[in-house]
Amino acid sequence: MIGINSTWHAEKKTLLLLLFLSYVFMVLFYCDLLLSPNKYLFAASGDGIKNYFTFAYHLKHDQNALNFSGMNYPYGEHLFYTDCHPLLALLLKPFSRLTDFFSNHAVGIINLCMLLSIWLSFFINYLLLRAHKIKSLFALLWCLGMTILAPQVFRMTGHYALSYSVAIPLSWILLVFHNSSQNKRLPRILLFCNLFFWLLIHAYLGVMIFAFSSLFALFHFAFSKNKKDVLHPFVKLALALCLPIALFFIGVKASDQHAGRTTNPLGITLYNAEADDVFLPNHEPLKPLIETISGQQIKQQWEAWAYIGLVNDLVLLCLLGLVLMALFKNERARILLNTIFTRPFIAAFLSALLLLLFAMGIPYRQAPALLDLVPIIKQFRSSGRFDWPFYFVMMVIGASVFQALWDFGNRKKAITTVFVLAALMNIVEGLPAQLDINTNIRDNRNTFNAKYLSADMQELISQINPKDYQAIIALPFYHQGSENFSRPVTEPILTNSIMLSYHTGLPLVNANLTRLSIQESKNCIALIGPSKYKKDIEQDLVDTRPFLLVVSPFGLNRYEQDLIGKAQLLIQKKVFACYVLNKKSLFDRNQKVSFGQTYVYGTDTQKVNRPYDLIYQNSFENTSASHSYTGKGAYAGPKRGQHIIAEIASGIFQKGETYAFSIWMYNDQQDQLNDWFRLVVEERDAFNHVVQETTVFPEQSGCIDGAWSLVEGSFKMLDNKNTLFIITKGKEASKNTIYADELLILSNKDNTENTN
Repeated sequence: MIGINSTWHAEKKTLLLLLFLSYVFMVLFYCDLLLSPNKYLFAASGDGIKNYFTFAYHLKHDQNALNFSGMNYPYGEHLFYTDCHPLLALLLKPFSRLTDFFSNHAVGIINLCMLLSIWLSFFINYLLLRAHKIKSLFALLWCLGMTILAPQVFRMTGHYALSYSVAIPLSWILLVFHNSSQNKRLPRILLFCNLFFWLLIHAYLGVMIFAFSSLFALFHFAFSKNKKDVLHPFVKLALALCLPIALFFIGVKASDQHAGRTTNPLGITLYNAEADDVFLPNHEPLKPLIETISGQQIKQQWEAWAYIGLVNDLVLLCLLGLVLMALFKNERARILLNTIFTRPFIAAFLSALLLLLFAMGIPYRQAPALLDLVPIIKQFRSSGRFDWPFYFVMMVIGASVFQALWDFGNRKKAITTVFVLAALMNIVEGLPAQLDINTNIRDNRNTFNAKYLSADMQELISQINPKDYQAIIALPFYHQGSENFSRPVTEPILTNSIMLSYHTGLPLVNANLTRLSIQESKNCIALIGPSKYKKDIEQDLVDTRPFLLVVSPFGLNRYEQDLIGKAQLLIQKKVFACYVLNKKSLFDRNQKVSFGQTYVYGTDTQKVNRPYDLIYQNSFENTSASHSYTGKGAYAGPKRGQHIIAEIASGIFQKGETYAFSIWMYNDQQDQLNDWFRLVVEERDAFNHVVQETTVFPEQSGCIDGAWSLVEGSFKMLDNKNTLFIITKGKEASKNTIYADELLILSNKDNTENTN
């Protein structure tokens, strides 16, 4: 396994020293977290609190092993789409039915797994370096910086299942083990189990390892001199790598009961890596120094952080210099390169390099049509993460360069000194990041433990009998995940609703997930809109018990205010309140809404009453379209590019007055109103210069009537001499046709600022 004919006895002292040094590091940085892993939330908001919640709620409350019911009520979500360590959740679920220990310590279990991964990484990285013939003491020093500087440590603040720095080097070691073994059956079994394990922890991590391993095997085969002799082992290795992927995706697809997920998630061209994410520092001590010297701020994509370190930057430059020298027939440079870049090493470097190009959006950013040829690529929208293998490969290359210089150089002491300084530099660069993470993950107590809850939340939970309610509706209503319909997530309502849900066992109608069913998301959001409209979710709510509303008083729109008006106050606190909402009241179509009938219903101008005055209406009856909200006409135009829906002449609006606008937009096709599609109100002066613009996102509509969404906003007129334009803006790659109807602009003399 070590690969350099060294015995266990020769390694033992070095491994004991590594054990001691890694122990010291873990004690200095994470001692109290290791001793009390269930005491802290490494992140208490956003994805972090959600990822704790999905794991903890599943262990404590779910009945179905593969369905998470804590969000997106009444539908729930497939466990593998919740970022909850699915394998760990599945393994512990049977035991959680026997004892409360696992559900009560769910946060601690995740925290402990992340911390143990750091500790294990020291040893796995050491073995990886030894497998590439780095001398034991060199490997000892180098693996310290290699582990401390590893980019996945930043995922401990939210994306917990992606934080395991041990995953990529472990997979690489198994590939080396496979190549060096005479009997390849055991390595193939280990590779199969390893890949399947990481797929079941997080699909991103599993696919990343599959891509690196497959490319490594392919390049290794391509560079083989006698392909006939290695063809049979290569085919078996390919099967060992492809079978876990096939089993995973087939299994998830076959067990998924949530139809209609998006095939075009947003982000594949947004969350890409750039050179500065890989070759420039993201922390002290060098980042502020470089910014001061250059006079430029380093702006990096957090999703793509994979800084290889200053030493490896210099190593890469030196290697490029050696390549140039070798091209000019420099024999010493050629020998040195051949020593470093053996066939397996070239395979690893090229594999990581291709993944780095993918992480940078090459070539699909330059040729977006390629994504349609292989659409599954779009499912991995945070492609910047795929630069992580390049970090580990460059770390091993850096150590190998110093080892080669030591082997072929005459000045052993000087080279050793330089190597030690280089290894220390990696540690010095990595420690500030570790200190940053170390500080951040201690900020919050584990509120999944009731004793750490606020007194107000404890009082609320004590007054609630979960058997009296069917679910929780959190307001302002948030619902993220389908990519086509959404309501934004705001704090503190996310935290309060998650805590209330976990401690009572009541599921949330809200959702903060990924890849939700489009129709399910649409149904949940439509539930919060005016009761006048038919709601498809009504037939799915077979439970007759009332809903529990948990409300933050900030940022409520009028539909949410109307919903509260139908409910009875249960408890009122400073930062939240709780109401009881009967199911019958929720679907009462005869109940009036308080915000103005025309602005809600959008068609009958005779029903306008104060505080509104109808200023402008366009029913598009003179424009034919295949879809219309009312009448026969509607606006129809391409989603891509910029297009004017309406132009309103000067003199209609009053200077300094605020106006509310609304327009119905067709929503009944995938990607109809999402993917950075915007409705913009532009105020232009006499020279056609845009002096002000107001932008709203149609996918965030809070009022849905079947196949149509009411898109709303407000604007303040700067000058009554200016012209107003209603415009749509979409990406050039967008293919859908936009349909819009019943454009209204009203003067709201009392309150138009909060219309969304």
